[in-house]
Amino acid sequence: MQAILSLLLIVPLAQAPADPASDLREQAETAVERIDKAFKNKTMEPSQKGNALRAESGVLHELVIKRIAKELGDKKPLIRDAAVESLGTMIHTESLKALLKHGKRDRKQMVKQDEYHVAWIKAIGRQQDEEALDALTNKLFTYPTAAVIQARVFAIGNIRSVKSVDTLIQLMTVTDARRVNNHMPNLQTALIRLTSVDLGVNAQSWADWWRTSKKTFQIPKEPPVMKKQMQARWDRFWGYERTYDRNAKRSKRGQDPEDDPDGGGN
Repeated sequence: MQAILSLLLIVPLAQAPADPASDLREQAETAVERIDKAFKNKTMEPSQKGNALRAESGVLHELVIKRIAKELGDKKPLIRDAAVESLGTMIHTESLKALLKHGKRDRKQMVKQDEYHVAWIKAIGRQQDEEALDALTNKLFTYPTAAVIQARVFAIGNIRSVKSVDTLIQLMTVTDARRVNNHMPNLQTALIRLTSVDLGVNAQSWADWWRTSKKTFQIPKEPPVMKKQMQARWDRFWGYERTYDRNAKRSKRGQDPEDDPDGGGN
């Protein structure tokens, strides 16, 4: 009997498997504590508090999303913008809900500040969720600046859904042709990104194609690699790093995409 007891003492007790959900919640609670601590520190600058939000955006949990979302209403732009940016990187239904609610609440300020408006559009576009389409298409071509219109078109183009294709083509066909023509290169880019089809900058060509393709069309699993200038425009908008070495000699890599008149777009 004593030998058996000795063996039992030697053999380690079986441990229960770790609960990933519980571990994530603990991480989230700790992240929220760190954010609270930063915001209670009266000596911290707004930029530092904004960075405190960004630093916790990698913890994808509703607790962290809700805590960051509280700062969307901050009157200090550096904090508000950090909250928008952070939620944009946190791909989650709660992030999108918070961003859409904020867009309705702060719409007047966005209309006055293009940079802020574009940042919010990028944030909801990064969620890649059809639920954002209504907000993105609302009065799309009535905005006075090309930057905001491009941002909305590219955000729709980032939502890989048949509904996104239908939305863009519907917008092209119901809006004044002259106004649409001014933005056809961006519409073309978004549609190629979604469909892997290139029908140029003629809105009617896209409408005719869609009329015959809509019922059976399926979004390709992967987006295409577009022509150089077009791909560069898309990558610049989303802040993606270029895949070529900008410091390489031009003779070895050819012209930069933005300098190549035949590199894409038209």
